[in-house]
Amino acid sequence: MASEEDLRAALATAAEHVAPGGVVLVAPDDTRETFEPGLTRRGEAGALTLREGRATRWNGGTVEWIKELESCSKLSTPSEVDAFSRVLGDMARSKDRRYLPVMLSYLDDDAEAGDVMKVIIGMAESFGADDYVSAVIGMLGVLRGRARDWLEVIHWRIFSSDELTRAYRVARLGLADDAVVRGFLEDFLKENPEKQERVEFVLTE
Repeated sequence: MASEEDLRAALATAAEHVAPGGVVLVAPDDTRETFEPGLTRRGEAGALTLREGRATRWNGGTVEWIKELESCSKLSTPSEVDAFSRVLGDMARSKDRRYLPVMLSYLDDDAEAGDVMKVIIGMAESFGADDYVSAVIGMLGVLRGRARDWLEVIHWRIFSSDELTRAYRVARLGLADDAVVRGFLEDFLKENPEKQERVEFVLTE
């Protein structure tokens, strides 16, 4: 997260996944006095935090791909684009759903590498329908500010698939608060009225 707006969006998304009366516990890895940029490791379980621009909490498993993705994320040279796309492919082939939010977090409407944004979406779609749709919904609060156009592309493709549309409805019904989803889908329908039947199905209780 790079701004207070990103933080607010992330907390709003977290709140959507809490049952009524539930609590979201946010525990910082560092305070103002102890923070140092870079990669920090805590505990034997290997909890890792990748810093500088985007932060990801990773309990166990490897962060090598996450570090490599970040290192070439400027996408300013052909070699960076190639390396970024290769790591996305490695993440997708792993089928580890924990990579999905990491992958989707790089979507950006201002990115000059539009082809790479398409690769992100394609690789994310290669995961199971439930995992993919849940990740998209989980990232709505964060991405709707900086990647609204790509979110619209994602949703157009989701609502062109029976399987993904059903998965979206199931995921939406599992939310304690679906206000962010409803708000986005209402705006989506204004631009894509041909998807009204699919969206109404998703929003039906």
